[in-house]
Amino acid sequence: MKSTIAWTGNRSFTAETEDGHSLSLGVAHGDSPKPGPSAMELVLMGAGGCSIYDVVSILEKSRADIDDVSVEMSGTRAEEPPK
Repeated sequence: MKSTIAWTGNRSFTAETEDGHSLSLGVAHGDSPKPGPSAMELVLMGAGGCSIYDVVSILEKSRADIDDVSVEMSGTRAEEPPK
C-alpha cells in the first residue's frame, strides 16, 4: 500500500493512492474554503471504516440478513500541541 500527498498551497493538499484514488484535504486558511477533510478527520474515518468493514464481514460469515449498518464516531482534539 502506498500513498502520495502533495501540497497545493494555502494549507491544502492532494492525497493519491497507488491505485489512483485521490482526495483533497486540508484546513480552512484565511478566506479560502476548507478543501476537504483534515488529516485527523481522515484518521477517525479510517478507524470507523476498518471497524464497520469487520462488523459486516462477521455478519456475512454468520449468514445474517443485513438491512443497514452504520457507525457514528466522535473525537476530541487537544487545544494545545501536541494535538
